[in-house]
Amino acid sequence: MKIKEKLKITGRRSHISMILIIVVMLYFSMLLLKTMYIETNESSILLVQNIHNEIGRIISLTLYLPIEWLWNWIPYTSVRTNDLLEFYKPIIPGFIIITICGLFIHDHQALKQKFKKFKTDIEDEIIRRQMKKEAGLVNSPDPVTVDVLIENKTNNDPSWHETWWGKLIIGVAIALIVAAFGIS
Repeated sequence: MKIKEKLKITGRRSHISMILIIVVMLYFSMLLLKTMYIETNESSILLVQNIHNEIGRIISLTLYLPIEWLWNWIPYTSVRTNDLLEFYKPIIPGFIIITICGLFIHDHQALKQKFKKFKTDIEDEIIRRQMKKEAGLVNSPDPVTVDVLIENKTNNDPSWHETWWGKLIIGVAIALIVAAFGIS
């Protein structure tokens, strides 16, 4: 695949990944607020009661129709549970999504750096050819432009999800989700 086409594809994936990370961070914020609100409900300590009241105000300010459904849908993590799986069940999918999205973003950044390095190498080589031609050391036919060389450059490096460690990460992520929610 040509490097510019692959850069465009990884750029799209990177932007979608950034949006997904923002959504997951919103999910984690709502999960944390809901957990703190429920866990501080029956406390006799004044500071904890104040925290409970402030979180209650934040939740009541956001109880509009679409966000109200989110508050009802998002689970909470009980801090007092002895079941480790129940504690991590709401957290695992978010971390898996953030990890996979981070890998897509890293893939795009690495390809962008490779593209910039390749472009500067080509520009340096063209400048060297031009200097040799002006000095009369080399008689080169017509000089090739940077855009033509970049347009013809292909990239055969596999994306992260096409490598052995990418497939391993995907397998572990699927295993964690299955372990968290169980096979029904």
